[in-house]
Amino acid sequence: MDNDTIDMNELAALIVEMGLPASVQQTGGGCATLYVGPDNDDGYCLAAAGIGWFEHPGPGWKDPRASWFDFCWGADDDGESDPVRETTPRDLAALARDIYNFAKSREAVNA
Repeated sequence: MDNDTIDMNELAALIVEMGLPASVQQTGGGCATLYVGPDNDDGYCLAAAGIGWFEHPGPGWKDPRASWFDFCWGADDDGESDPVRETTPRDLAALARDIYNFAKSREAVNA
């Protein structure tokens, strides 16, 4: 994998290690989206990130990837708020920490 590509499974695993549920799901048209935190009663999570693709599409949807140059993350709110837009490669652990901290702040507001 090249330096311009994000391994979305690795990103999800880093967030899980920090203490929040995170998973990559196929969200239609072969698109990969990372969801962080438990679903609320409306089906929304604390944060969403993407959009990516699957290196091995089809049954099982394996190896989700994303480009650093068009990767966005923020509230899972159908676009009501502006997402953070990544534009250059950076440390994946730092990205995971930023998404985790954002999700925890939303969790505190929703409590």
